[in-house]
Amino acid sequence: MMIMMQDVLKKETLQQNLSRYTKFTHKDWFLELSNLEMAFFEEYIDLYHNKPQEFLELLVNRKKQMTIFQKLSKTVKHKASKNEQSETVEQFFEQVSMDRLFTDLSAIPLAAPYEVDKNVAQFVIGKKEGDEFIAFDATDFYDGKLHLIVQEQSVVVTVQALIYFIFVNEMQHRFDEERIVSSKCEYPEAIFAKSYADIVLADKLKDLFILKQANFATSILIAAVTFGKTIRFVSDVYWLPAFEEAQAFREELHDNLIEIISKREETLSICNENFLAKKIEKLEQKEKLHLKKQVELQQKWEKQKEKYDEQLEKVRALKHELNAKDNVKVQHLEADKQLTEQVIDLKQQVKTAKDDLREGKKEHQKELATTNKKLKEVAAENERLVGNVSVLQQQLTAEKRVKLQNEELTFEKWLQKGPDFLHNMTLEQEQKLKGFIAIAENMMCERSLALPKTDLATNRIGYCKVKEEGHFINFGDGQWHEILDIPQHIYLSDAQFVEVTKDFEFVRPFHYHYSEGPMDHSITHFVAVEERHNQAFAKVDGKTTQIKYRDNAFIKHDQVISINMQGELVSYYQSRSIQLDDWLQSIHVKRHEPLYVLMALANGYVVRGLDGNQRFIELDQDVLAHSFVILDEQEHVQFVDQSGLMYKRSTMYKYKQLASVSEIDEDIYVLKQNQEYVQLHDVPHQVTIDLGDMVWVDESNRFIKLMEVAMEEQYMAVDTIEKKLLDGGRKVTRKTPKAQVDKDKELLIIGNIRISERYKKYFGEHGYEVEVVDGTGPFEKIRQACSKYNTILYSTAFTSHKNSGKMNIEVTKPYILCDSTAPKVMHFALESAV
Repeated sequence: MMIMMQDVLKKETLQQNLSRYTKFTHKDWFLELSNLEMAFFEEYIDLYHNKPQEFLELLVNRKKQMTIFQKLSKTVKHKASKNEQSETVEQFFEQVSMDRLFTDLSAIPLAAPYEVDKNVAQFVIGKKEGDEFIAFDATDFYDGKLHLIVQEQSVVVTVQALIYFIFVNEMQHRFDEERIVSSKCEYPEAIFAKSYADIVLADKLKDLFILKQANFATSILIAAVTFGKTIRFVSDVYWLPAFEEAQAFREELHDNLIEIISKREETLSICNENFLAKKIEKLEQKEKLHLKKQVELQQKWEKQKEKYDEQLEKVRALKHELNAKDNVKVQHLEADKQLTEQVIDLKQQVKTAKDDLREGKKEHQKELATTNKKLKEVAAENERLVGNVSVLQQQLTAEKRVKLQNEELTFEKWLQKGPDFLHNMTLEQEQKLKGFIAIAENMMCERSLALPKTDLATNRIGYCKVKEEGHFINFGDGQWHEILDIPQHIYLSDAQFVEVTKDFEFVRPFHYHYSEGPMDHSITHFVAVEERHNQAFAKVDGKTTQIKYRDNAFIKHDQVISINMQGELVSYYQSRSIQLDDWLQSIHVKRHEPLYVLMALANGYVVRGLDGNQRFIELDQDVLAHSFVILDEQEHVQFVDQSGLMYKRSTMYKYKQLASVSEIDEDIYVLKQNQEYVQLHDVPHQVTIDLGDMVWVDESNRFIKLMEVAMEEQYMAVDTIEKKLLDGGRKVTRKTPKAQVDKDKELLIIGNIRISERYKKYFGEHGYEVEVVDGTGPFEKIRQACSKYNTILYSTAFTSHKNSGKMNIEVTKPYILCDSTAPKVMHFALESAV
């Protein structure tokens, strides 16, 4: 094992064994690079050239590397044209050969130091002093190369390889935690290595961004890094002192390492074969294009020859005609001159056509010879690779046979062999078996008594704080602890009460929210009430304690309250509904995405994000149009609000408008702020709406919520329109009981003359006799009407600027101002003034 690892770590061995897979050129690799890779390289290259010291400090700063990668992932566009920066990247990487880049990428993970934090291993390009890593000095770099030490041997790697290694490391780091969680390794200190070994041996290379069917050059380079990391991790765990006695586990690691090396050869070979096959396909397409061009030239020559034969026939006819007219010498000479010119022209055309055909044939033959030569070389290389793959497969088959022969004893085989041992058991062996059975019974009993999290007596309740680093809980003592194992579909808001285990694992949320109070200094516990026989109890420090409270206090089951050291009630807390504003920070921490469903189609959905951008998407469950959904990073649905009101009632929704209720019959009609008259949809059954009410509506004219009267006075109400509906030729109206009109209550309204009937009907129900004059009409008519009435209601929302000025000067009677045209709001202003 040690000899094999030493061979792997030697740069010469890597060059000899693996450099045959780097037959692609820089141009082949550049064509596969994404815009994210280009932007990442530009960032690091700019630092390397212009700020070398910052570049060296960045190599050792893992947190800053992650910040740069996350920022570029969000800002870089998916499609962009080639620019000067991409040319800079190409020039920078063309300074080293692809063989050298591949070799360095294979060597860096074997040489560079790394740290293991929360079972995730991350490389640090720096020098270790004590327990910390510090940046390399500028003197450690010479001519764009860095010296690393592998088993007391110096390894020189290029800065180009370092930059690409950091990029691959950042891409794979985003999913390291998922791989750790899914790992089934029984040794915690080995999880970081086994998680990589398991995914490689399971052939889930796509999860590591190794695409064997596409992006061949990039996949080969990423494979160099990935397999190098895996070999390094597995070999380091193999030599840990903690596993000196775990011989079976070390043998498993030894077998894994052999399979990983074989898998690397197989993966690189497949990528290289696919790359060569793609090259052959392109060459064959080029050959077909040349053959097509040759056929076109042949057809062109045949047409020229046909034209030549026609002209030659004309020449013969002319000669025959000239021979018949020997007696006309002048005509003969003129015809002979014309004939000569035509013959010369035809000969020149024929000569040009023959020259073009000759040059076309020469060019085609030259290109055909070159293509045949390349095809032979590729075919020879392919045969050699196929032979290598066959040899590797034979070696792998032999190794699997050896492994099957040494297969460990399974539980089923152990049960099968048990009766043989029982028949030949000694007294001493019988005593040992009884002890083993007792241990097994105790273990099964403990397992059967395991309680779910929700029933653990040691659970505690605290209020939440959502930060960029995660979700944290406070039990009233001022200390914050991170909440662990929050399900994907659960989102929390600031001050929301949450129940956790003693290890801060999430149990359940509450609808109650913490608020500061004058007696907070006496709080010792937050508890959930358990109501028993009209008395309140709660679990405190694992014990059930009765809560002491005043007789007039109202406490209900599962309500969150705070108590003091004597178990006395300190404070209630508010239970409220959740809106998107409350969850937004929690959604961002989980990197989930809130979306509004605009349309539901047969094959998917049209959705809009909070930034206003729309796109088509397929969801893993059925939802209705106008729903609000939250997706995780894999675009799985984690939350659905079919009404969409959670989003529409938040400050994130920018498409709502105010509208006034204009007509109530079988349907409800409103007039929006933009003077659009529409039908109101989706009004909840428990909501009562009256004429003149102000409501919020969404972009599809769906009800959001009522606006309170106090808030209505802060806005200028929109005009209502008298809408007439016909039902079988009869006018449909809203039937309301009429109140007895007091003739002494006479009212003049200066405002919107178009809804005068609405004013008369509404104020008539409240005992007023009403006259309405147009606020934008002639002022003389307004002045005359004012002289007849003692009670005047003046709507500033529907009057001209000129009339407003004259009202202040020429009308001496007192009048009531209102900045709305809605009857209900105007009536409120009138009653308040009276």
